[in-house]
Amino acid sequence: MSFTNVLGVSNNDGLGSLANGDYYAGAPSMLGVAFAQLDGVTNTAAYMNVAGGVTGGLSFFYSAPSDAPGAIKAYSGLNGTGTLLGTINLNANSADYTAWNKAVLSFSGTAQSFDLTGTANLVGLDNIAAVPEPTSVALLLAGGALLIARRRRA
Repeated sequence: MSFTNVLGVSNNDGLGSLANGDYYAGAPSMLGVAFAQLDGVTNTAAYMNVAGGVTGGLSFFYSAPSDAPGAIKAYSGLNGTGTLLGTINLNANSADYTAWNKAVLSFSGTAQSFDLTGTANLVGLDNIAAVPEPTSVALLLAGGALLIARRRRA
């Protein structure tokens, strides 16, 4: 996984404006959050590339002081190329980055990149992860059921 024009911002260096020295209260990962930072001149796009691809969906937490329409877009190719597979709009949820909502961008196919340009200079992102495929979840549940059945017999 690689990022273009995305900053990792420390959350717990003790210098933040919150009482405990943090910057982003309630962030799922207290180590830090990510922001796409664009200047509109040299840095005009932000991407998260996953060469191996992500199938079906991406989950993450976000915090935004105002609405971000078209915030994140999934593409079949690297750096926002190929077919547009899905888009998610993010609604404002926090004036000061203290509220974090979980969101899921669902799409059909395999995405190799996520265009984060719509989040630039606005949305904080945390705990970005691929959504497990339904077959993977079903296999995990089946394995758990077999384990329980085996324990009951013993």
